Amino acid sequence: VYRYWPGLVYVVLIWIAHLLLVCVEQYKRSLTGHWIPLAPDIEVKPERPVPEWPPGIYRLRPFETEKFYQSIGIDWFRKFSTWAMSTLTYGFSGQKMTFIAQPSRKQALAFERATRVSEAVHLGSAVTVAPLVVLSWLGAPLGIAIYSTVIVIGDVLLALLQRYHRARVWPVIQRML
Repeated sequence: VYRYWPGLVYVVLIWIAHLLLVCVEQYKRSLTGHWIPLAPDIEVKPERPVPEWPPGIYRLRPFETEKFYQSIGIDWFRKFSTWAMSTLTYGFSGQKMTFIAQPSRKQALAFERATRVSEAVHLGSAVTVAPLVVLSWLGAPLGIAIYSTVIVIGDVLLALLQRYHRARVWPVIQRML
């Protein structure tokens, strides 16, 4: 046990970082689920549509279409994660998750912004755990190697799922402009 102490310290630090990222995600859900529906429904028409929006790394690339994400299996992962979230939230009652409660331009924009936060959280989590994956496969116990690998794969899939959501909702937002 003592010869593995650096690895154990690293694992504890990774779990703390991952817990903080989960807290950020929960805080984002709290804000988007509670405060945004209470905001006044003021429709602000922009002077002109901005084709590059969302900015930076969140901008969809030309190949990132709904069909592209369906072809790599993200639609199947979306159905699975929606089922898992519904089951964890509502049990086996059959009640479905609602992501855009009241379809409007404001709600669609809020959902699109929430996908950016979720993507950043999941990519941040994957990046913080990735060194553990490499080091654990080089000699740590097998359980840590498998666990950390599953975390990174899951976080990358969830980040891709956020981009898929943006690819689906962005054309709707553009039509509303």
